[in-house]
Amino acid sequence: MLKQWISLVCPIRKVAVSRRFVSLHVLVPGAWTVQQGHDICEEIELTIGGSLPGTYVFTHLEPLEDPISWQDQELDRDVP
Repeated sequence: MLKQWISLVCPIRKVAVSRRFVSLHVLVPGAWTVQQGHDICEEIELTIGGSLPGTYVFTHLEPLEDPISWQDQELDRDVP
């Protein structure tokens, strides 16, 4: 059900010795409460972390409606 409301952008994966790091942006409707956004981020982090032991997952929550949210698809975003 929640998949219809969220988008994931800028998945970054890094490996350092025996640890993996995944960083991604989670775009949700701006009208969501902080709690709703937090809950979906926790679910994503636990799902990825549970599937890939030794993986640390970092999420960044952003509103779908903000055009700047969509500019974070590259590792280095140009900032005016």
